[in-house]
Amino acid sequence: MAIKLPKCPVCGKPSVVVDGIQRCLYCGRTYQEQTVSTSPRASMLYRNNERIMHQAHKNLLNNNDGSLDYCHRRGITSHTIQEWKIGYLPKEQKSMSDLWSCRIIFPIMSNDGAHVIGFGGRKITSDQRAKYLNSPNGPIYNKSESLFGYHMVPDDADTIYLCEGYIDVLSMDAKGFAYPVASLGTALTMEQAILIRKKARRVVVAYDSDEAGQKNTLRAIDLLAKAGFKTDEINVLVIFDAKDVDEALQHGATLCEQSLLGYLNERGQYDMFVDALINS
Repeated sequence: MAIKLPKCPVCGKPSVVVDGIQRCLYCGRTYQEQTVSTSPRASMLYRNNERIMHQAHKNLLNNNDGSLDYCHRRGITSHTIQEWKIGYLPKEQKSMSDLWSCRIIFPIMSNDGAHVIGFGGRKITSDQRAKYLNSPNGPIYNKSESLFGYHMVPDDADTIYLCEGYIDVLSMDAKGFAYPVASLGTALTMEQAILIRKKARRVVVAYDSDEAGQKNTLRAIDLLAKAGFKTDEINVLVIFDAKDVDEALQHGATLCEQSLLGYLNERGQYDMFVDALINS
């Protein structure tokens, strides 16, 4: 007799019970997380985020204070604004969400694309302190288990491009790269690496070209390998004469996709990488 697996109440896919913990095979949520995601409080938070997203998107499309011009100067086209529901909240709507006031905001969708679970906000004036602000972790949002753009990726994607920031993702998407995603204000986590492995046959790491970006690249490579990618399934997008993917695409700088082993050999990291995998 076939064993009937319990269904996840969030995505409807089968769950499996291991060591007494029920976890969805598709979205990875535990039973506790599944319950939270379908609770009355979660429903209220989803509705509020949806309201903010639609109002902010409407604001940006009809705004005359420079926010739309800023987007266009950054290479964010009207089509991209529509597709990704990018928005803006002016000062007079501060009560709607104080955190995102006077910022371009990027809705963060749940991994299945069903809900708005948070936002990222980018400053557009020099008097604002933080360049980016991100939603804090809460009942419906855990940044270590989400990726910006992941809901756009089909289940059988050939390649995922792993970027650092929101605008990197938007620039790659606008230039026809399929499919870009970004970690959310944090270095790549094991949970995010597993999410990428679930949907893609191969991954291209497209982090910034500075020292911090290269350190994050090596760390991401390690996690992606531990998540199940083979060495010939991980490539690195090397950026010349630009600090990040967005700047490179906007100014016609050179981007070169390099094999993992070639990238590691050039930087004298190959032996260290192999030792780390063996020890893990």
